[in-house]
Amino acid sequence: MRINFIQKVIDLIRHKKKKLRNVPDYGIMEKYGKPYVPYIEVHLCDHCNLNCKGCGHFSPLVKGEVFADVNQFERDLQELSKKISLGRMRLMGGEPLLHKDVNKFMAIARKYFPKTELRLVTNGILLPTMPEEFWQTAKDNDIRIDISVYPPVKDKFETYLSLIKKHKVKFGASHDCEYFYNSTNSNGDSNISEAFNNCESNVCHNLWNSKLYTCPICFKKYFYEYFNQTPEEIEGLDIYSLSGIEIRDGLSRPIAQCRYCSPTNPKKFKWEQSKKEITEWV
Repeated sequence: MRINFIQKVIDLIRHKKKKLRNVPDYGIMEKYGKPYVPYIEVHLCDHCNLNCKGCGHFSPLVKGEVFADVNQFERDLQELSKKISLGRMRLMGGEPLLHKDVNKFMAIARKYFPKTELRLVTNGILLPTMPEEFWQTAKDNDIRIDISVYPPVKDKFETYLSLIKKHKVKFGASHDCEYFYNSTNSNGDSNISEAFNNCESNVCHNLWNSKLYTCPICFKKYFYEYFNQTPEEIEGLDIYSLSGIEIRDGLSRPIAQCRYCSPTNPKKFKWEQSKKEITEWV
């Protein structure tokens, strides 16, 4: 009993020391008998119906429409659920409401992670067009709808909020969307440990094509393709070949691509429409 109490105290101290967007610390080693991962994001589609300059997920550079496969999503979550426990999952993009099967994604996420906090992140534009089935699925599966209040949707925010309240669905909002940040170090000479430890995105783990990535760096493939640059191999964790402990520990370490990030001195700019110029990202 005393050992358990001491471990809880250690976990609490670690949690208070880390201020990563209120996401639990990796010091909490296990929950529900499995290695614990605090947070992951999943793109339901990589493209978007907004065109944000310097988008950190590179959505303006996606050519055409790129939708997640619902069957692969289910296979991946089934595999992950065997190996890890999960604090929070956000279904996002891109713009997730563009996916015709958004209801299926919400239900599948709840099926395999019944105790996980589930959120759907949207810019809100399509909320007034969503059928009753969407709202009922969100309610039945305890999905919280989070609106990112970008400048183009600011005037409509109260309308979107009223709609969510009308359907008695949980909600939240991010109002800090007026500025974007570019922390790219094109020289690639950042200290990877320092860059990782100072980066807010190192807790934004992304599940994409059956691999988990430390941050949204996986979507940089669209940058390479759009600007005809030679792609660099981006490190991902194969959820089928690794154990839960290997997945958890792999997400808590810096990767080689961290050398291109300089989060202590980011370039800040006001939100505006992307012109798809390379200087927005480099």
